Amino acid sequence: MRRFLDYVLQAYELHGVEELSLRKISGLLRIRYSGANDAKAALGSMAEIRRAFMDIQSHLF
Repeated sequence: MRRFLDYVLQAYELHGVEELSLRKISGLLRIRYSGANDAKAALGSMAEIRRAFMDIQSHLF
């Protein structure tokens, strides 16, 4: 999960705050893991991924 969150933070640094939108999560997973199923196999359920994605934001803001 840490590698994915590092990837999200890199996207945020490069492209701005819009990369932290929940609408972007599926695109980020697709780019990083070739799809939701591969992402779930590597990271856990979508609920866990979404929760980690939102938790990282709470530390930023």
